[in-house]
Amino acid sequence: MNPGLERALEACANERIHLSAAIQPHGYLITCQLPDWTIHHVSANIEALIGAPVQEMLRSSLREFLTDDLIQAIAETIGFSEPGAPPQRAAVANIGPMAHLCDVSVHIT
Repeated sequence: MNPGLERALEACANERIHLSAAIQPHGYLITCQLPDWTIHHVSANIEALIGAPVQEMLRSSLREFLTDDLIQAIAETIGFSEPGAPPQRAAVANIGPMAHLCDVSVHIT
């Protein structure tokens, strides 16, 4: 392989994109705190997914917006995740009133 390409691929693999403070345009972000699943932050586009305004979601429980099965899958993933570890895939689920198919990941800080 071309040495320049090898260096570029290695540099790309080492980028800490999970620390960019941005999400992909097609992604959504919800942060919450256990044990009551209180929502602290959401991405500006969350209303398109959940159908609830940002201000309505903040300080509410995540349980109000997701199914019990999805909450259970997230809780199980949290149970084996370590703080600071890479995000772990918890589930694939239909979310919100339009049942958008989403990959759901968990990241513990």
